Amino acid sequence: MYEIVWLPIIDLSMSYDLKRFWELKQLMKWSVAVEPTRVEADVVEFVKKEWHFIRQAIAVSMTSAGEVVCQNALPMLWTWGNTAFPFSDKTEQILWNSIDERHGWKLDLVLDDFIVPELRSWIENRTTFVCLFGGGDISWIQEFTEKVKYAAYAAGVTLKLVYVGKNKAKLGLSKTDLSRDINVIESEFRWRFWTKLESILHAKIRHGKTTTAYKTDVVIHEALKVVGHGGKGESWAVFSMGPDPMVTTDGETGLAIMSNYLNWRQDTTGLRFLEGVKHYKEVISRDVHGCIKVHLPVLGRVPGIMVCPDCSKVMDMSYTYRCCDE
Repeated sequence: MYEIVWLPIIDLSMSYDLKRFWELKQLMKWSVAVEPTRVEADVVEFVKKEWHFIRQAIAVSMTSAGEVVCQNALPMLWTWGNTAFPFSDKTEQILWNSIDERHGWKLDLVLDDFIVPELRSWIENRTTFVCLFGGGDISWIQEFTEKVKYAAYAAGVTLKLVYVGKNKAKLGLSKTDLSRDINVIESEFRWRFWTKLESILHAKIRHGKTTTAYKTDVVIHEALKVVGHGGKGESWAVFSMGPDPMVTTDGETGLAIMSNYLNWRQDTTGLRFLEGVKHYKEVISRDVHGCIKVHLPVLGRVPGIMVCPDCSKVMDMSYTYRCCDE
């Protein structure tokens, strides 16, 4: 058992919507310490200095004795849920150690039952081929999904198409824009998907995996690619089948794989379909390094060094200040 207490911190030099605060309070099942204007300045200063609070919400995990065991457990919660209880750095490390870095890029790491209620049955049925894809190019989506449908039908596998849009974009393609056989993740759950990916990257950065294990950690490589494509609104696709590791592609490569199915269909029907996708990707992948940009929200401490998933060089890091009416 654990309790959650919300400490609302606002910039008192600016006006704020008191009505909105009370609306949020009514929606929350947990306790609220005080009304925002009653949080003392010394408390705010302590939270900013000692817990590295900037603007984005953080979740400081404490023992019943008040000992801080994690200065921000939000990425842990988004990735593992209540499995991570008691939400300590040690518990998170144990959970990540249980994931095979070379083969851990799997469907249940990036999706959960809240995002896709049918997830467990998809994974258990080894002949179900799941295709996650995103971007805002409707022409690419129409051509890509038609090619995937043809290939899956010819290979004798059950196809599940899942559209997750662009990175946290509230506006984007909806169910009415796409064919009925595409599972379109609604905006509130779409946000959860992208947050899970960002949380994976935050955890890897915090535990130093971006520099010490960049050659072997497939999870961070593939998560970086998806977040990079999603942040720019580019087309991308991730293919999954049963409990096997997923295959990640950019939009152009994913379309090329499915368009050329007749070239690689031999001995790749049924359970071997994903293996065929992976092999053909390796055959046609070009040694071309595009521009990879990854925007991560600062959750407490500033993120550390990140290594490029394509060339293994340390990526440039810069600060972005933005204010959007969202």
